[in-house]
Amino acid sequence: MSSIHVRPLRDDLAFGARVTGVTLAVLEDEQVRDRLSRVFDERGMILFEDVEPDLARDWAVSRGASRLEWEDAKHATRDAWTRLSDRVERAIPGDFDGDGR
Repeated sequence: MSSIHVRPLRDDLAFGARVTGVTLAVLEDEQVRDRLSRVFDERGMILFEDVEPDLARDWAVSRGASRLEWEDAKHATRDAWTRLSDRVERAIPGDFDGDGR
């Protein structure tokens, strides 16, 4: 089985997990997909870390007719993530996304 690393989102929370080591190649392994599915079922939320290189590659393949280059599109992606994580942090006290706020 390919190696992914799963850890709690925060030690004081009973839900959420941070996952590293996920790539498209790793996701070809059925055991990895099953493990991620179990983690989601058990923890209710997964934060995939260190995925920008994959997002950039996927953007190059799936951007369609968009005129945005990844350097521009990544800012919109980050902004969407920030809005979502800020909304979660208002509902759950603490620094859920590790941004120091």
